Amino acid sequence: MKSVRAVSFIGFLTHVMCFVFFAVAMNFFDKPAFCTSILAVALILLVTSHVLIASLHCTHCGKKLVIEGFPSYNAFANFFLWTGAEARCAQCHEKV
Repeated sequence: MKSVRAVSFIGFLTHVMCFVFFAVAMNFFDKPAFCTSILAVALILLVTSHVLIASLHCTHCGKKLVIEGFPSYNAFANFFLWTGAEARCAQCHEKV
């Protein structure tokens, strides 16, 4: 079973890489083919990061992971699980 923190870290890393690729693409705006291909990679990374974060489930109750103290529609809080900060599942109140 994959660790919640490891998946959260990979999701965070792909999200940051998406921003980096977007910035690189803007520097090559005068070369349309190269810019478009880099923007496509950035879009793929963005979708991948959101899929990874949305796939997180609590290791105790098995339900979709929602961190206490954040609204259920905000998956951004799940990005920070890799830092080691204490987080609790909103359904079962166990540490993840």
